[in-house]
Amino acid sequence: MAAYIFPPYLWILMGATVLALISILLLWGYRKALAAHWAIFLEIAIAFWSFIAFFEGAAATVELKYLWSKISYFGILFTSPLFFLFAYEFGLQKRIKLSLPWMFWVFVIPILTIGLAWTNELHWQIWTEVAIDPETNIGDYGHGISLWDIII
Repeated sequence: MAAYIFPPYLWILMGATVLALISILLLWGYRKALAAHWAIFLEIAIAFWSFIAFFEGAAATVELKYLWSKISYFGILFTSPLFFLFAYEFGLQKRIKLSLPWMFWVFVIPILTIGLAWTNELHWQIWTEVAIDPETNIGDYGHGISLWDIII
């Protein structure tokens, strides 16, 4: 059995990656504008997420699906706080100065959830199982109780 299978629908994720990278290049010219740096970080997270999701979708074994899912959590979980920071600064119409305690509260749930994802095999709080559909190679993930941390 091959370790990776690349069905045609996965190329949509690679297209999303390319679009995010183009957005980064376009935003770079405005990097000194209000909130542009948060938009650039947000697009980096989105590009990372879609690029890694491409390989997670292509992975043909449960072990590889778990591995790529864990890696993708860096992009998935940083997207929301980065969007919040972009919207907050853009809405205030002034640059925000982030203190260490403030940054802690913005990023604590994503960081803790990434830790849970990387130690999932010890407690099964993020994913309880992965079943791979043999026809489509799509992983059907069973979710543990900590999935709801992400949703908040």
